[in-house]
Amino acid sequence: MNRIFDLDNPVMRFLTRLFDLMALNLLFVLCSIPLITIGASLSALYSVTLKMVRNEETYVSKEFFKAFRMNFKQGTVLWIITVAAAVILYVDSQIVTQMNLTGFSFLRTALLCITIICFGIATYLYPLQARFINPIKQTLKNALLMCIAHLPYTVIFLAIDGIVYFVATRTAYTFATTIFVCCIGGIAGIAYIQSVFFRKIFQRYEPESEGTDLNVENDIVNLETSEK
Repeated sequence: MNRIFDLDNPVMRFLTRLFDLMALNLLFVLCSIPLITIGASLSALYSVTLKMVRNEETYVSKEFFKAFRMNFKQGTVLWIITVAAAVILYVDSQIVTQMNLTGFSFLRTALLCITIICFGIATYLYPLQARFINPIKQTLKNALLMCIAHLPYTVIFLAIDGIVYFVATRTAYTFATTIFVCCIGGIAGIAYIQSVFFRKIFQRYEPESEGTDLNVENDIVNLETSEK
């Protein structure tokens, strides 16, 4: 019986991680309520999940608020850029959709490709902001280049988001269920799964010692500064 409640028991480790993710999800939801703070909340969320997948000792609330404060300014600016890009793409898609002329088929295809690329960039933005210290311009550049350089992972990330979107938009019931799951732990759960892959990606770019400038193969990305 004592072995069941042993903290090293696989079941207890799983339950502990599940509880941590639910607590992390609650913090993310609460801190995202002002909407403008979603970028900082996302950065803090990934900061904690990236530490979780590296099996670093993590005190969820302490680590979350610490990362939230550290990333508040740049995370907010990145969020504003993300929202602005989304609005522009949405408006353009509405305009192009109303154009039924044959000559605009190429334009629609090009816009779709740009939208997918932008979603890919956004997927990398906040984990990069959470893990590395860089100016906003450099973070945007790194997100673009990593999105292309690690295309198989990018496809996985987009597939995960796409499945969630597909399920949520089927019926009113699936939409409500998706919202419920996201509120109790789904967002942190997705971030945790993605962080498993981000850990593999970021290992290529993390300096061996703090303060080491970093150039990856063929200089495709230059992170320039140390990891957080």
